[in-house]
Amino acid sequence: MLIGLWMIGSVFVYAIIVEFVKKIGHSIGSTSSASSAAILRYALFGFATVIFFLIRAINNHFLAGDIRITGRGTASRYSPDIQRLMTAAVITYAFCESMAVLGLILYFLGGNPTDFYVFMLISLFFFSVYFPKYGRWEEWMKDRFKSAGRAR
Repeated sequence: MLIGLWMIGSVFVYAIIVEFVKKIGHSIGSTSSASSAAILRYALFGFATVIFFLIRAINNHFLAGDIRITGRGTASRYSPDIQRLMTAAVITYAFCESMAVLGLILYFLGGNPTDFYVFMLISLFFFSVYFPKYGRWEEWMKDRFKSAGRAR
């Protein structure tokens, strides 16, 4: 949860960076890169749409146990189910924050701060939709315990 809050905070740090660069009047992008940025903008909107649905699919597969991320020889104080929930949350946060990072890159390529702010809003929207809700986590854990009880 704390990691998610830090990642949301980093989105606002990106906004501060954009405003700082805008204030110092540093010339970003050129006319040729601005036209490339316009094409890239539409491609990134499509990418954002794909990511929106991909987050849910990855979470569903990850929490179902279809996707596993394991470390070598690392002992954890958490159960595998808790590790799975935490890893799924961090992956979700990374996808959500990636939209703001793409907006920042688009700003540096084209020089239009609106590009960044649109992708920042997309990022914050993703966070609001996919930020883990404890009720959903509790429900998932109850389902895991019920299915584990049936398997015995």
